[in-house]
Amino acid sequence: MVTGIYNNKGKYLTYLTVGIACLLFCCVSTDTPVEFIKKIISYTVTITSASVYFFNRWIWKWMPEVWTGIPNLNGTWKGKLEYRWAINPDKSNEIKEGSVEPVFLVIKQTFLSIKILIFTGESRSLSSNASISLDETGAWKLSYLYDNTPDLAIRERSQRHRGAAELMVNKGNYKYHLQGDYWTDRWSQGKMKFFEYKHRHAIDYYSSLEIYKESQ
Repeated sequence: MVTGIYNNKGKYLTYLTVGIACLLFCCVSTDTPVEFIKKIISYTVTITSASVYFFNRWIWKWMPEVWTGIPNLNGTWKGKLEYRWAINPDKSNEIKEGSVEPVFLVIKQTFLSIKILIFTGESRSLSSNASISLDETGAWKLSYLYDNTPDLAIRERSQRHRGAAELMVNKGNYKYHLQGDYWTDRWSQGKMKFFEYKHRHAIDYYSSLEIYKESQ
């Protein structure tokens, strides 16, 4: 879900399509007033639905961010994950720390929705609820809940779990990068950083590697 965005811009799109429909029929219609109004309603609904569909899926991606009001984060991001895992929450000395690299974050975004997948060499995560919004400072924030499924080969030491993450969307040298924190229901937490991205959407860890290999 994209929050705090589809307000005046959505209204402008509707007004524009209604205006186009009325103009076309005023120019070519010879119907009675009642028939004219019925056709206006019918064609306006069709044109509006088609316009919203194409705008939501594709058109907004080609427009400047200053017009759409949201950053286009579509693609496969490459980065690093740092973790801190309390293996036994009752014993403070049983803590495992480390990092995983590379980690791939795939963002599938329309104007009104966003879906996130994360791939490592040992697991796959899928967002169950994701949103992009402005925080109190005016910066973009990507927030999501997720379900993580480890590979069968490692489930004895790494069970399925749920978690949440918040990534800040920063822009430097005209390029976006993402970084923030995550935490899970198995007493682990950490940081994620993503500074590279490609426009293509990967479907798993190995296709992510191929995307970056082809660009070298």
